[in-house]
Amino acid sequence: MFTVNQLLEKIPLEGTLEIKKLEKILKLTKKIDRRKLEISIDALDKIGVLSRDESGILTRSNENEFVSARLRCSSKGYSFAIRDDRADDIYIRDQYLNHAWNGDRVLVKITREGV
Repeated sequence: MFTVNQLLEKIPLEGTLEIKKLEKILKLTKKIDRRKLEISIDALDKIGVLSRDESGILTRSNENEFVSARLRCSSKGYSFAIRDDRADDIYIRDQYLNHAWNGDRVLVKITREGV
């Protein structure tokens, strides 16, 4: 099994990677695991993190508006995304958590800057 974070780490920022090669890198041998990879790639393609062509070549998007972070939730109900690039934390409203829990790795899209 793999996580989205592991998947994104394997795809180079510059250049391309074939899906078959990614399956080998992630050591996916079962049909169900390869299907989960396809579903993940489809979702990342729809939100613009990756792009895939007809021949199965993956490319990372250069205009990525998503930030990789770890979620930290307080007992009072506040949630923050702690960025991997050590920039300012991002406040996440409850309605945008989408079933993420404290400690989960998340991709955050910044919709507006706060004051």
